[in-house]
Formats: sequence, structure tokens, C-alpha cells
Amino acid sequence: MSRSAHRAYSNITSLKLIYPNWYMLSGVETGTGGVATIKASIEYPVGTITIAMFTGSSTGTTSSLTNLTSDSVNVTIPAGAKFYVRTWLSNASGIIWNNNAAGDPAAGSQDVFAYGGGASDMTAGGNIVSSGSPGLCYFPIAIIGQGSNRAVLSMGDSRALGLADLADYNMRSGIIERAFDLSHAITNVAHSGDWIRDLSSGSLTNIIAILQYFDYVAISIGINDISNGRTANQLITDYNTLVSKVKGNNRVIILTTINPKTTLS
Repeated sequence: MSRSAHRAYSNITSLKLIYPNWYMLSGVETGTGGVATIKASIEYPVGTITIAMFTGSSTGTTSSLTNLTSDSVNVTIPAGAKFYVRTWLSNASGIIWNNNAAGDPAAGSQDVFAYGGGASDMTAGGNIVSSGSPGLCYFPIAIIGQGSNRAVLSMGDSRALGLADLADYNMRSGIIERAFDLSHAITNVAHSGDWIRDLSSGSLTNIIAILQYFDYVAISIGINDISNGRTANQLITDYNTLVSKVKGNNRVIILTTINPKTTLS
């Protein structure tokens, strides 16, 4: 059971939640092996709950290695406001999570994640007591709404993810999220430890499925390849392959400079 914090970058009147039943393993989308049962709600303002529905039901299910998308949730959230998504997840094969839920320390809050036998369904409200380490949380892979803002999908490794970074007041972390101003809405699917070799050659079916909602794809990756002896020519080939997977017809692809890395302590 989780309660994740988010910020609206334009006025919201309705939104959809997209949940993954998969995780990244060496740059490859990997199924959990079991059916996920999910309940969810939007909390805005604090204490006011709007239940999300899945094909008309308050409970949604999705098979391994797939995404689950909610029905449109009618909720009014003004631009700049912080809101919360409550998510209850059950899967006999195990629970997945994001390992960099940095929250919003400038506003004194952090994502909350309770798991195990004490993780009861609290999507209708109530205080959730975290049972995991700070920085662990399960939340939607994307929150889709109607707005005038351009949408950016961030892909890459730990530097794009913002591993061990502290989110700023606008709840952004990692080098890609911080590079865009607030006229851009951002979803970050970067994963710590990934190589461009694996992203270019592996399956990205579920990420590609949500690309229809994005105007830009920003990619920052390659340091793990270089650190393990791969050549510039190999990286160029892999970048071309990855770009061909995600570019679409009118989507803009942005590639960042690979950050320097020192071997000095």
C-alpha cells in the first residue's frame, strides 16, 4: 500500500493512471510472473479521496509483463498543486517498487510504502505507516491528463533517474527532469545500472505502449557501458537502434552528453 506525491504542471480536470506489472532487469522489461490486483485513488486536497475505476470496477487486474490503465478519473487540481496517488497492490509472485521515491523534502513530505501482511487497502483514506526503507514506493509509471504542456519521457541510467538525489520543491530529480522548465510535464522511466547495449537490444514493449502520450523522449545513458570497456562506435550503433525504437513520426528525441566519471576516491 503506497501514497505517492505528485505535482500538477497544468490545470487538471481528469486523469488516468498507468501501472506496470513488470520491472527492468539489465535493460529488459521483465514480468513479475503473477497477476497483479490493483486499487487506486487520487487524494486532493489532503483528506479528500476520489476512487479510480478500472473498466468500471474499483479493482483492476493485469497479467505479468503488461500495463494496467485506469478509467478517466474526474478530479479538479490546479496547476502547481501537490496531490497524492494511493495505490494498493497484491501479487502472489511478489511486489515491485521504485527505488528512488525522493518525495518533496522542501514541502516536508515523502512517499510512503507499506508492504507485507500489514499492508491493508487504504485507498479510501487513513494513515499509512511505512514498513520499508526511505526511497521505496510503488506508484503509476505514468499519470496521463489533458493539458497544454509538452510531455517528456525520461530514459536512461541512475543519473537520469536521480538515484540518491533529493527532489527539489517541484518534485524533480535527476539530470533530465531538472533540465526542463515547468512548462514541461515529465515521466521518468530511467533505471539505475542500465546500459545502452541492453536498452537497444532488449524488449521495451510496455514503454513503447505509453509513448503515444509524449512529445519528447530524453535519453541519458552510456556511462555504464564505457566503464565496462565498450567503445564509442558500439555506443553510437546502440544509440541509433534505441532512437529508432522510440522516435515515432513527430516525436522529438533529445540525447544528452554522457557525464564524466572519475575513478578517484
